[in-house]
Amino acid sequence: MKISELRPGMDGVYLLVRVVRLESPKEVQTRRGRHVVVEGVVEDESGSMELRVWDDAVEQLSDVDVGDLVEVGNGFVTSYKGVWRLNVGRMGYVRKVRTS
Repeated sequence: MKISELRPGMDGVYLLVRVVRLESPKEVQTRRGRHVVVEGVVEDESGSMELRVWDDAVEQLSDVDVGDLVEVGNGFVTSYKGVWRLNVGRMGYVRKVRTS
C-alpha cells in the first residue's frame, strides 16, 4: 500500500515509508486518559503524511532515526482538523528496515 491510497477510517494498514521528521515523546491528555505519543512525518514515492505512535509502540522507535526506511504494520488512519494521520497503537508496530 502507498500513502496516496490511504483514507481516514482505514485500519490494518501496512506500509514501507521513510522517516522525514521524528519528535521526542510527550504526554498528552485525551478523553481516554493520559498517553505517551511521538509525532513525526513519513513519506514514500506517492506522498507524505503525519505519523503518530502511541504508548507501548513508542518503544519501537528507540533505534529509528530521520532518513530510515521503516515498515508500519497494523496502523490506522484518522483525520483531525482536516489533517490525515497514520497512527500506530498497541496493536501496531514500527520496524526499521534500513538506515539512511
